[in-house]
Amino acid sequence: MDENNYQTCEISPDFSVGIDEMPVKLGLSDAKESQVDQIWEEAQQNHEGQLFNGKFFVFKSFENGELTGHFIDYKYFRAQSLPALKSALNIKPIAISCSCRFQNEFLIGLRSKSVTGFSGFYELVPSGGISLDAFEKGKIDLKKQALLELEEEAGIFSECVKSCLPVALIHEINASTYEIYMEIELKKKGGLGVWSTLEYSMLEWMPIKQLISFAEKEKEKFVPLSLYLIEQYVSKLRSSKL
Repeated sequence: MDENNYQTCEISPDFSVGIDEMPVKLGLSDAKESQVDQIWEEAQQNHEGQLFNGKFFVFKSFENGELTGHFIDYKYFRAQSLPALKSALNIKPIAISCSCRFQNEFLIGLRSKSVTGFSGFYELVPSGGISLDAFEKGKIDLKKQALLELEEEAGIFSECVKSCLPVALIHEINASTYEIYMEIELKKKGGLGVWSTLEYSMLEWMPIKQLISFAEKEKEKFVPLSLYLIEQYVSKLRSSKL
Protein backbone atom coordinates (compact mmCIF):
# COMPACT_ATOMS: atom_id res chain seq x y z
CA MET A 1 0.00 0.00 0.00
CA ASP A 2 1.33 3.43 -0.99
CA GLU A 3 0.51 5.96 1.75
CA ASN A 4 1.43 8.77 -0.67
CA ASN A 5 -1.64 7.77 -2.68
CA TYR A 6 -4.02 9.28 -0.12
CA GLN A 7 -4.97 12.85 0.69
CA THR A 8 -7.09 12.91 3.85
CA CYS A 9 -9.17 15.82 5.08
CA GLU A 10 -11.07 15.66 8.37
CA ILE A 11 -14.74 16.58 8.03
CA SER A 12 -17.45 17.55 10.49
CA PRO A 13 -20.52 15.45 11.40
CA ASP A 14 -22.66 17.87 9.36
CA PHE A 15 -20.46 17.58 6.25
CA SER A 16 -22.51 18.45 3.19
CA VAL A 17 -22.60 16.71 -0.19
CA GLY A 18 -24.53 18.64 -2.80
CA ILE A 19 -25.88 17.62 -6.19
CA ASP A 20 -25.71 19.54 -9.44
CA GLU A 21 -29.02 18.61 -11.04
CA MET A 22 -28.25 20.21 -14.39
CA PRO A 23 -28.01 17.71 -17.29
CA VAL A 24 -24.43 16.46 -17.64
CA LYS A 25 -22.78 16.95 -21.01
CA LEU A 26 -19.72 14.74 -21.38
CA GLY A 27 -18.95 16.12 -24.83
CA LEU A 28 -17.94 12.86 -26.47
CA SER A 29 -17.78 12.50 -30.22
CA ASP A 30 -20.09 10.02 -31.95
CA ALA A 31 -17.11 7.69 -32.40
CA LYS A 32 -16.27 7.76 -28.69
CA GLU A 33 -19.93 7.25 -27.74
CA SER A 34 -19.89 4.17 -29.95
CA GLN A 35 -16.77 2.94 -28.12
CA VAL A 36 -18.54 3.41 -24.79
CA ASP A 37 -21.48 1.31 -25.96
CA GLN A 38 -19.17 -1.40 -27.29
CA ILE A 39 -17.22 -1.62 -24.01
CA TRP A 40 -20.50 -1.84 -22.10
CA GLU A 41 -21.81 -4.64 -24.30
CA GLU A 42 -18.58 -6.61 -23.81
CA ALA A 43 -18.74 -6.07 -20.03
CA GLN A 44 -22.34 -7.31 -20.00
CA GLN A 45 -21.31 -10.45 -21.86
CA ASN A 46 -18.39 -11.08 -19.50
CA HIS A 47 -20.69 -10.79 -16.48
CA GLU A 48 -23.55 -12.74 -18.04
CA GLY A 49 -25.88 -9.76 -18.07
CA GLN A 50 -25.52 -9.11 -14.32
CA LEU A 51 -24.29 -5.51 -14.71
CA PHE A 52 -26.81 -2.69 -14.44
CA ASN A 53 -26.37 0.67 -16.15
CA GLY A 54 -27.68 2.66 -13.21
CA LYS A 55 -26.91 6.18 -12.10
CA PHE A 56 -23.36 6.70 -10.83
CA PHE A 57 -22.34 9.61 -8.57
CA VAL A 58 -19.16 11.45 -9.58
CA PHE A 59 -17.09 14.43 -8.50
CA LYS A 60 -17.74 17.94 -9.79
CA SER A 61 -16.16 20.29 -7.23
CA PHE A 62 -15.01 20.78 -3.66
CA GLU A 63 -15.37 24.40 -2.60
CA ASN A 64 -15.86 26.14 0.75
CA GLY A 65 -16.02 22.80 2.54
CA GLU A 66 -18.84 21.41 0.37
CA LEU A 67 -18.42 18.48 -1.96
CA THR A 68 -20.60 18.59 -5.07
CA GLY A 69 -21.25 15.82 -7.55
CA HIS A 70 -23.63 14.74 -10.27
CA PHE A 71 -25.09 11.51 -11.57
CA ILE A 72 -24.05 9.90 -14.86
CA ASP A 73 -24.73 6.51 -16.45
CA TYR A 74 -22.51 3.79 -14.99
CA LYS A 75 -21.43 2.66 -18.47
CA TYR A 76 -19.27 5.78 -18.81
CA PHE A 77 -17.27 4.87 -15.73
CA ARG A 78 -16.74 1.35 -17.06
CA ALA A 79 -15.54 2.84 -20.34
CA GLN A 80 -12.64 4.56 -18.56
CA SER A 81 -10.84 1.22 -18.62
CA LEU A 82 -9.90 2.20 -22.18
CA PRO A 83 -6.97 4.68 -21.97
CA ALA A 84 -8.19 6.55 -25.05
CA LEU A 85 -11.45 7.34 -23.23
CA LYS A 86 -10.05 7.99 -19.75
CA SER A 87 -8.69 11.45 -20.54
CA ALA A 88 -11.84 12.39 -22.48
CA LEU A 89 -14.19 11.32 -19.69
CA ASN A 90 -12.08 12.20 -16.61
CA ILE A 91 -14.67 10.64 -14.30
CA LYS A 92 -13.87 10.71 -10.57
CA PRO A 93 -16.28 8.57 -8.52
CA ILE A 94 -17.55 9.58 -5.10
CA ALA A 95 -18.30 6.71 -2.72
CA ILE A 96 -18.52 5.88 0.96
CA SER A 97 -16.27 3.55 2.93
CA CYS A 98 -17.32 2.70 6.46
CA SER A 99 -16.04 0.91 9.50
CA CYS A 100 -18.73 -0.87 11.50
CA ARG A 101 -17.93 -1.49 15.17
CA PHE A 102 -19.70 -3.30 17.98
CA GLN A 103 -17.80 -2.83 21.26
CA ASN A 104 -14.22 -3.88 20.35
CA GLU A 105 -15.10 -5.83 17.19
CA PHE A 106 -15.05 -4.65 13.58
CA LEU A 107 -16.95 -6.08 10.63
CA ILE A 108 -14.89 -7.30 7.66
CA GLY A 109 -15.88 -9.09 4.48
CA LEU A 110 -14.24 -11.17 1.77
CA ARG A 111 -15.28 -9.78 -1.60
CA SER A 112 -16.86 -12.44 -3.79
CA LYS A 113 -15.50 -13.60 -7.12
CA SER A 114 -18.48 -12.04 -8.92
CA VAL A 115 -17.69 -8.39 -8.07
CA THR A 116 -16.01 -6.18 -10.64
CA GLY A 117 -13.16 -4.87 -8.48
CA PHE A 118 -10.84 -6.45 -5.90
CA SER A 119 -12.56 -9.84 -6.05
CA GLY A 120 -11.22 -12.18 -3.38
CA PHE A 121 -9.92 -9.28 -1.24
CA TYR A 122 -10.80 -8.42 2.36
CA GLU A 123 -12.26 -5.04 3.28
CA LEU A 124 -14.07 -3.15 6.00
CA VAL A 125 -17.85 -3.36 5.62
CA PRO A 126 -19.95 -1.63 4.40
CA SER A 127 -18.81 0.37 1.38
CA GLY A 128 -20.26 1.39 -1.94
CA GLY A 129 -21.30 4.08 -4.35
CA ILE A 130 -23.86 6.79 -3.67
CA SER A 131 -27.33 6.09 -5.00
CA LEU A 132 -30.36 8.15 -5.91
CA ASP A 133 -32.09 6.61 -2.88
CA ALA A 134 -29.99 8.88 -0.65
CA PHE A 135 -30.91 12.04 -2.57
CA GLU A 136 -33.05 14.37 -0.43
CA LYS A 137 -33.74 18.09 -0.86
CA GLY A 138 -30.81 18.75 -3.16
CA LYS A 139 -28.31 16.93 -0.93
CA ILE A 140 -26.98 13.45 -0.33
CA ASP A 141 -28.03 12.04 3.04
CA LEU A 142 -24.77 10.30 3.97
CA LYS A 143 -26.21 8.52 7.01
CA LYS A 144 -29.06 7.14 4.94
CA GLN A 145 -26.62 5.90 2.29
CA ALA A 146 -24.39 4.22 4.89
CA LEU A 147 -27.35 2.49 6.54
CA LEU A 148 -28.68 1.33 3.17
CA GLU A 149 -25.29 -0.27 2.45
CA LEU A 150 -25.15 -1.82 5.93
CA GLU A 151 -28.55 -3.42 5.49
CA GLU A 152 -27.88 -4.55 1.92
CA GLU A 153 -24.41 -5.96 2.53
CA ALA A 154 -24.67 -7.34 6.06
CA GLY A 155 -28.35 -7.59 6.94
CA ILE A 156 -27.91 -5.17 9.83
CA PHE A 157 -30.86 -2.82 10.19
CA SER A 158 -30.97 0.78 11.41
CA GLU A 159 -32.46 -0.12 14.79
CA CYS A 160 -29.14 -1.78 15.65
CA VAL A 161 -27.18 1.44 15.02
CA LYS A 162 -26.05 3.70 17.86
CA SER A 163 -24.27 6.30 15.70
CA CYS A 164 -23.21 6.85 12.10
CA LEU A 165 -20.96 9.83 11.41
CA PRO A 166 -18.74 11.09 8.57
CA VAL A 167 -15.11 11.42 9.68
CA ALA A 168 -12.90 12.13 6.67
CA LEU A 169 -12.85 12.85 2.95
CA ILE A 170 -10.15 10.78 1.28
CA HIS A 171 -8.83 11.40 -2.21
CA GLU A 172 -7.27 8.29 -3.73
CA ILE A 173 -4.90 9.94 -6.17
CA ASN A 174 -3.98 7.00 -8.41
CA ALA A 175 -7.56 5.80 -8.72
CA SER A 176 -8.96 9.35 -9.07
CA THR A 177 -11.71 8.60 -6.55
CA TYR A 178 -13.14 10.41 -3.54
CA GLU A 179 -14.17 8.33 -0.53
CA ILE A 180 -16.20 9.64 2.38
CA TYR A 181 -15.09 7.64 5.41
CA MET A 182 -17.84 7.04 7.97
CA GLU A 183 -17.76 5.36 11.37
CA ILE A 184 -20.75 3.24 12.35
CA GLU A 185 -21.17 2.10 15.95
CA LEU A 186 -23.78 -0.51 16.85
CA LYS A 187 -25.75 -0.85 20.06
CA LYS A 188 -26.46 -4.48 19.22
CA LYS A 189 -25.38 -6.99 16.61
CA GLY A 190 -27.72 -8.06 13.87
CA GLY A 191 -27.80 -10.03 10.63
CA LEU A 192 -24.80 -12.02 9.41
CA GLY A 193 -25.87 -15.42 10.68
CA VAL A 194 -28.17 -16.25 7.80
CA TRP A 195 -27.38 -13.30 5.55
CA SER A 196 -26.66 -13.94 1.89
CA THR A 197 -25.08 -11.35 -0.41
CA LEU A 198 -23.65 -11.32 -3.91
CA GLU A 199 -20.91 -8.92 -2.86
CA TYR A 200 -19.27 -10.96 -0.09
CA SER A 201 -18.51 -14.65 0.20
CA MET A 202 -17.75 -14.21 3.91
CA LEU A 203 -18.60 -11.70 6.65
CA GLU A 204 -16.98 -11.82 10.07
CA TRP A 205 -16.75 -9.85 13.32
CA MET A 206 -13.12 -9.51 14.36
CA PRO A 207 -11.69 -8.02 17.60
CA ILE A 208 -9.52 -5.00 16.85
CA LYS A 209 -6.25 -6.60 18.02
CA GLN A 210 -6.92 -9.64 15.86
CA LEU A 211 -7.88 -7.42 12.91
CA ILE A 212 -4.65 -5.42 13.18
CA SER A 213 -2.60 -8.63 13.24
CA PHE A 214 -4.63 -10.19 10.42
CA ALA A 215 -4.34 -7.10 8.21
CA GLU A 216 -0.58 -6.99 8.74
CA LYS A 217 -0.21 -10.67 7.88
CA GLU A 218 -2.58 -10.60 4.88
CA LYS A 219 -1.91 -7.06 3.65
CA GLU A 220 -1.55 -8.22 0.04
CA LYS A 221 -5.13 -9.55 0.22
CA PHE A 222 -6.74 -6.36 1.56
CA VAL A 223 -8.40 -3.64 -0.46
CA PRO A 224 -5.79 -0.85 -0.19
CA LEU A 225 -8.18 1.76 1.19
CA SER A 226 -9.36 -0.57 3.98
CA LEU A 227 -5.74 -1.31 4.84
CA TYR A 228 -5.04 2.42 4.95
CA LEU A 229 -8.04 3.02 7.24
CA ILE A 230 -6.94 0.26 9.61
CA GLU A 231 -3.42 1.69 9.75
CA GLN A 232 -4.82 5.16 10.43
CA TYR A 233 -6.91 3.71 13.26
CA VAL A 234 -3.80 2.09 14.74
CA SER A 235 -1.92 5.38 14.48
CA LYS A 236 -4.78 7.16 16.23
CA LEU A 237 -4.78 4.57 19.03
CA ARG A 238 -1.04 4.98 19.56
CA SER A 239 -1.31 8.77 19.63
CA SER A 240 -4.07 8.62 22.25
CA LYS A 241 -1.79 6.60 24.54
CA LEU A 242 1.11 9.07 24.39
